[in-house]
Amino acid sequence: MAARVALCALLLLALSACGSARVSQFDGFAAAGIKFTDTLPAVYDQSFETSVRTDSLVLREMRQKLPAGKDRLDEIGRSNKNLADRLAILGDLKAHATGLRAYFVALKALATTDAASGLTQATKDLAAGLGKLDANIAKATVGGLSISSFLSQAVPLAVAQYQSAALNTELKERAAVIERELNLQEAALAALAATMKSDLGVQLAVQERDEIVLPYARDGSLAGDWNEKRLEGFRRRLDLGVVDAAVNAAANLRLSYVALVENRLDEGSMALLIADINKLIALVEGVKAK
Repeated sequence: MAARVALCALLLLALSACGSARVSQFDGFAAAGIKFTDTLPAVYDQSFETSVRTDSLVLREMRQKLPAGKDRLDEIGRSNKNLADRLAILGDLKAHATGLRAYFVALKALATTDAASGLTQATKDLAAGLGKLDANIAKATVGGLSISSFLSQAVPLAVAQYQSAALNTELKERAAVIERELNLQEAALAALAATMKSDLGVQLAVQERDEIVLPYARDGSLAGDWNEKRLEGFRRRLDLGVVDAAVNAAANLRLSYVALVENRLDEGSMALLIADINKLIALVEGVKAK
Protein backbone atom coordinates (compact mmCIF):
# COMPACT_ATOMS: atom_id res chain seq x y z
CA MET A 1 0.00 0.00 0.00
CA ALA A 2 2.80 2.39 0.93
CA ALA A 3 4.49 1.61 -2.37
CA ARG A 4 1.32 2.49 -4.28
CA VAL A 5 0.98 5.79 -2.41
CA ALA A 6 4.60 6.61 -3.15
CA LEU A 7 4.13 5.76 -6.84
CA CYS A 8 1.05 7.96 -7.07
CA ALA A 9 2.92 10.81 -5.42
CA LEU A 10 5.74 10.46 -7.92
CA LEU A 11 3.28 10.47 -10.81
CA LEU A 12 1.57 13.58 -9.50
CA LEU A 13 4.93 15.27 -9.06
CA ALA A 14 5.92 14.37 -12.62
CA LEU A 15 2.64 15.64 -14.03
CA SER A 16 3.02 18.87 -12.06
CA ALA A 17 6.55 19.39 -13.37
CA CYS A 18 5.37 18.67 -16.92
CA GLY A 19 2.52 21.16 -16.56
CA SER A 20 4.89 23.80 -15.23
CA ALA A 21 7.28 23.19 -18.11
CA ARG A 22 4.49 23.63 -20.64
CA VAL A 23 3.32 26.86 -19.00
CA SER A 24 6.89 28.18 -19.03
CA GLN A 25 6.88 27.83 -22.84
CA PHE A 26 4.44 30.74 -22.95
CA ASP A 27 7.05 32.89 -21.25
CA GLY A 28 9.65 32.01 -23.89
CA PHE A 29 7.18 32.37 -26.75
CA ALA A 30 6.01 35.78 -25.51
CA ALA A 31 9.63 36.96 -25.27
CA ALA A 32 10.15 35.87 -28.90
CA GLY A 33 6.99 37.71 -29.92
CA ILE A 34 8.22 40.89 -28.25
CA LYS A 35 11.51 40.70 -30.15
CA PHE A 36 9.67 40.12 -33.42
CA THR A 37 7.27 43.04 -33.05
CA ASP A 38 10.17 45.31 -32.05
CA THR A 39 11.70 44.79 -35.52
CA LEU A 40 8.56 45.53 -37.54
CA PRO A 41 8.72 49.36 -37.57
CA ALA A 42 12.15 49.19 -39.24
CA VAL A 43 10.83 46.69 -41.81
CA TYR A 44 7.90 48.95 -42.64
CA ASP A 45 10.14 52.02 -42.85
CA GLN A 46 12.43 50.22 -45.28
CA SER A 47 9.50 49.19 -47.47
CA PHE A 48 8.30 52.81 -47.62
CA GLU A 49 11.77 54.08 -48.49
CA THR A 50 11.94 51.56 -51.35
CA SER A 51 8.52 52.71 -52.59
CA VAL A 52 9.51 56.38 -52.57
CA ARG A 53 12.80 55.71 -54.35
CA THR A 54 11.07 53.69 -57.06
CA ASP A 55 8.22 56.16 -57.46
CA SER A 56 10.66 59.05 -57.79
CA LEU A 57 12.57 57.22 -60.53
CA VAL A 58 9.32 56.53 -62.40
CA LEU A 59 8.31 60.18 -62.04
CA ARG A 60 11.58 61.30 -63.56
CA GLU A 61 10.99 58.99 -66.51
CA MET A 62 7.40 60.24 -66.90
CA ARG A 63 8.44 63.90 -66.66
CA GLN A 64 10.33 63.66 -69.92
CA LYS A 65 7.17 62.43 -71.68
CA LEU A 66 4.74 64.99 -70.22
CA PRO A 67 4.37 68.65 -71.24
CA ALA A 68 5.30 71.26 -68.65
CA GLY A 69 2.52 72.56 -66.44
CA LYS A 70 -0.76 70.86 -65.55
CA ASP A 71 0.06 67.33 -66.74
CA ARG A 72 3.22 67.18 -64.65
CA LEU A 73 1.41 68.66 -61.66
CA ASP A 74 -1.37 66.08 -61.98
CA GLU A 75 1.17 63.25 -62.19
CA ILE A 76 3.12 64.25 -59.11
CA GLY A 77 -0.14 64.94 -57.27
CA ARG A 78 -1.36 61.38 -57.90
CA SER A 79 2.02 60.05 -56.85
CA ASN A 80 2.05 62.03 -53.61
CA LYS A 81 -1.48 60.86 -52.75
CA ASN A 82 -0.58 57.21 -53.34
CA LEU A 83 2.48 57.53 -51.12
CA ALA A 84 0.47 59.31 -48.42
CA ASP A 85 -2.08 56.46 -48.51
CA ARG A 86 0.75 53.93 -48.24
CA LEU A 87 2.17 55.80 -45.26
CA ALA A 88 -1.22 55.71 -43.54
CA ILE A 89 -1.44 51.93 -44.02
CA LEU A 90 2.04 51.49 -42.61
CA GLY A 91 1.06 53.66 -39.67
CA ASP A 92 -1.87 51.32 -38.93
CA LEU A 93 0.45 48.31 -39.22
CA LYS A 94 2.92 49.87 -36.79
CA ALA A 95 0.09 50.57 -34.34
CA HIS A 96 -1.07 46.97 -34.75
CA ALA A 97 2.46 45.70 -34.10
CA THR A 98 2.63 47.86 -30.97
CA GLY A 99 -0.65 46.34 -29.77
CA LEU A 100 0.65 42.83 -30.40
CA ARG A 101 3.80 43.65 -28.48
CA ALA A 102 1.73 44.81 -25.51
CA TYR A 103 -0.28 41.59 -25.71
CA PHE A 104 2.90 39.51 -25.63
CA VAL A 105 4.04 41.44 -22.55
CA ALA A 106 0.73 40.59 -20.84
CA LEU A 107 0.96 36.95 -21.98
CA LYS A 108 4.45 36.74 -20.53
CA ALA A 109 3.09 37.96 -17.21
CA LEU A 110 0.24 35.45 -17.34
CA ALA A 111 2.78 32.65 -17.74
CA THR A 112 4.38 33.56 -14.41
CA THR A 113 1.32 34.28 -12.26
CA ASP A 114 -2.12 32.87 -11.65
CA ALA A 115 -3.60 36.23 -10.68
CA ALA A 116 -5.97 36.69 -13.60
CA SER A 117 -8.00 39.78 -12.69
CA GLY A 118 -5.97 42.74 -13.92
CA LEU A 119 -4.08 40.89 -16.64
CA THR A 120 -7.21 39.33 -18.14
CA GLN A 121 -8.85 42.74 -18.42
CA ALA A 122 -5.68 44.11 -20.00
CA THR A 123 -5.53 41.35 -22.62
CA LYS A 124 -9.23 41.85 -23.34
CA ASP A 125 -8.68 45.58 -23.93
CA LEU A 126 -5.59 44.94 -26.06
CA ALA A 127 -7.42 42.43 -28.25
CA ALA A 128 -10.26 44.92 -28.68
CA GLY A 129 -7.77 47.60 -29.69
CA LEU A 130 -6.23 45.30 -32.29
CA GLY A 131 -9.68 44.53 -33.63
CA LYS A 132 -10.36 48.21 -34.28
CA LEU A 133 -7.38 48.31 -36.66
CA ASP A 134 -8.28 45.12 -38.50
CA ALA A 135 -10.83 46.50 -40.96
CA ASN A 136 -8.60 49.28 -42.32
CA ILE A 137 -5.63 46.95 -42.68
CA ALA A 138 -7.50 44.02 -44.22
CA LYS A 139 -9.21 46.15 -46.88
CA ALA A 140 -6.01 48.03 -47.77
CA THR A 141 -4.01 47.44 -50.93
CA VAL A 142 -0.25 47.68 -51.25
CA GLY A 143 1.09 48.26 -54.73
CA GLY A 144 -2.21 47.05 -56.16
CA LEU A 145 -2.15 43.90 -54.01
CA SER A 146 -4.94 43.37 -51.47
CA ILE A 147 -3.67 42.43 -48.02
CA SER A 148 -6.78 40.30 -47.48
CA SER A 149 -5.79 38.10 -50.44
CA PHE A 150 -2.76 36.93 -48.44
CA LEU A 151 -4.79 35.90 -45.37
CA SER A 152 -4.95 32.19 -44.65
CA GLN A 153 -8.21 30.51 -43.72
CA ALA A 154 -9.03 30.39 -40.03
CA VAL A 155 -9.19 26.92 -38.51
CA PRO A 156 -10.65 25.83 -35.14
CA LEU A 157 -8.07 25.61 -32.34
CA ALA A 158 -7.98 22.59 -30.03
CA VAL A 159 -7.04 24.60 -26.94
CA ALA A 160 -5.22 22.47 -24.36
CA GLN A 161 -5.65 22.66 -20.59
CA TYR A 162 -2.82 24.03 -18.45
CA GLN A 163 -2.24 24.22 -14.73
CA SER A 164 -2.63 28.00 -14.73
CA ALA A 165 -6.31 28.93 -14.43
CA ALA A 166 -5.55 32.44 -15.68
CA LEU A 167 -3.80 31.10 -18.76
CA ASN A 168 -6.63 28.63 -19.46
CA THR A 169 -9.18 31.44 -19.32
CA GLU A 170 -7.09 33.64 -21.61
CA LEU A 171 -6.58 30.96 -24.24
CA LYS A 172 -10.21 29.87 -24.20
CA GLU A 173 -11.43 33.44 -24.72
CA ARG A 174 -8.81 34.91 -27.04
CA ALA A 175 -6.51 32.30 -28.63
CA ALA A 176 -8.49 32.24 -31.89
CA VAL A 177 -8.57 36.05 -31.99
CA ILE A 178 -4.81 36.38 -31.50
CA GLU A 179 -4.14 33.77 -34.20
CA ARG A 180 -6.08 35.97 -36.64
CA GLU A 181 -4.16 39.08 -35.55
CA LEU A 182 -0.86 37.30 -36.13
CA ASN A 183 -2.09 36.20 -39.55
CA LEU A 184 -2.98 39.80 -40.41
CA GLN A 185 0.62 40.93 -39.84
CA GLU A 186 1.83 37.92 -41.82
CA ALA A 187 -0.47 38.81 -44.74
CA ALA A 188 0.57 42.47 -44.70
CA LEU A 189 4.25 41.53 -44.76
CA ALA A 190 3.65 39.09 -47.63
CA ALA A 191 1.91 41.83 -49.66
CA LEU A 192 4.76 44.25 -48.91
CA ALA A 193 7.35 41.64 -49.90
CA ALA A 194 5.71 41.12 -53.28
CA THR A 195 5.48 44.87 -53.82
CA MET A 196 9.08 45.46 -52.75
CA LYS A 197 10.35 42.85 -55.19
CA SER A 198 8.59 44.69 -58.00
CA ASP A 199 9.67 48.14 -56.80
CA LEU A 200 13.26 47.15 -56.25
CA GLY A 201 13.40 45.47 -59.64
CA VAL A 202 12.34 48.70 -61.35
CA GLN A 203 14.65 50.77 -59.21
CA LEU A 204 17.73 48.65 -59.79
CA ALA A 205 17.06 48.36 -63.52
CA VAL A 206 16.89 52.15 -63.97
CA GLN A 207 19.85 52.87 -61.72
CA GLU A 208 21.99 50.19 -63.33
CA ARG A 209 21.18 51.56 -66.79
CA ASP A 210 21.74 55.23 -65.97
CA GLU A 211 24.55 55.05 -63.41
CA ILE A 212 26.49 51.87 -64.29
CA VAL A 213 25.97 50.43 -67.76
CA LEU A 214 25.54 53.54 -69.97
CA PRO A 215 28.36 55.53 -68.31
CA TYR A 216 30.63 52.51 -68.78
CA ALA A 217 29.71 52.18 -72.47
CA ARG A 218 30.22 55.87 -73.29
CA ASP A 219 33.48 57.51 -74.22
CA GLY A 220 35.35 59.41 -71.53
CA SER A 221 36.21 58.80 -67.93
CA LEU A 222 33.90 57.21 -65.40
CA ALA A 223 32.62 59.24 -62.48
CA GLY A 224 34.67 58.99 -59.33
CA ASP A 225 31.85 57.23 -57.47
CA TRP A 226 31.14 54.67 -60.23
CA ASN A 227 32.69 51.80 -58.27
CA GLU A 228 30.71 52.69 -55.15
CA LYS A 229 27.44 53.00 -57.07
CA ARG A 230 27.97 49.59 -58.64
CA LEU A 231 28.64 48.06 -55.23
CA GLU A 232 25.60 49.82 -53.79
CA GLY A 233 23.43 48.29 -56.52
CA PHE A 234 24.40 44.82 -55.40
CA ARG A 235 23.95 45.75 -51.75
CA ARG A 236 20.41 46.95 -52.41
CA ARG A 237 19.47 43.47 -53.60
CA LEU A 238 20.03 42.34 -50.03
CA ASP A 239 17.19 44.62 -48.90
CA LEU A 240 14.70 42.01 -50.05
CA GLY A 241 16.22 39.63 -47.53
CA VAL A 242 14.79 41.71 -44.69
CA VAL A 243 11.15 41.60 -45.73
CA ASP A 244 11.42 37.95 -46.79
CA ALA A 245 12.84 37.12 -43.36
CA ALA A 246 10.01 39.08 -41.75
CA VAL A 247 7.42 37.04 -43.69
CA ASN A 248 9.08 33.77 -42.64
CA ALA A 249 9.31 34.85 -39.00
CA ALA A 250 5.67 36.02 -38.99
CA ALA A 251 4.47 32.71 -40.42
CA ASN A 252 6.55 30.73 -37.93
CA LEU A 253 5.32 32.88 -35.04
CA ARG A 254 1.68 32.23 -35.92
CA LEU A 255 2.14 28.49 -36.45
CA SER A 256 4.17 28.24 -33.24
CA TYR A 257 1.40 30.04 -31.36
CA VAL A 258 -1.18 27.55 -32.62
CA ALA A 259 1.09 24.64 -31.66
CA LEU A 260 1.69 26.19 -28.23
CA VAL A 261 -2.02 26.72 -27.59
CA GLU A 262 -2.65 23.09 -28.55
CA ASN A 263 0.32 21.86 -26.49
CA ARG A 264 2.23 20.65 -29.57
CA LEU A 265 5.19 23.04 -29.53
CA ASP A 266 8.43 21.13 -28.94
CA GLU A 267 11.87 22.49 -28.11
CA GLY A 268 13.13 22.08 -31.66
CA SER A 269 10.28 24.16 -33.10
CA MET A 270 10.82 26.82 -30.47
CA ALA A 271 14.51 26.95 -31.36
CA LEU A 272 13.65 27.40 -35.05
CA LEU A 273 11.30 30.27 -34.20
CA ILE A 274 13.99 32.03 -32.20
CA ALA A 275 16.49 31.46 -35.02
CA ASP A 276 14.09 33.01 -37.58
CA ILE A 277 13.56 36.06 -35.41
CA ASN A 278 17.28 36.46 -34.69
CA LYS A 279 17.98 36.25 -38.44
CA LEU A 280 15.45 39.03 -39.04
CA ILE A 281 17.01 41.19 -36.33
CA ALA A 282 20.50 40.69 -37.80
CA LEU A 283 19.30 41.66 -41.29
CA VAL A 284 17.52 44.77 -39.99
CA GLU A 285 20.64 45.84 -38.11
CA GLY A 286 22.70 45.24 -41.24
CA VAL A 287 20.47 47.54 -43.30
CA LYS A 288 20.62 50.22 -40.60
CA ALA A 289 24.41 50.04 -40.62
CA LYS A 290 24.69 50.64 -44.38
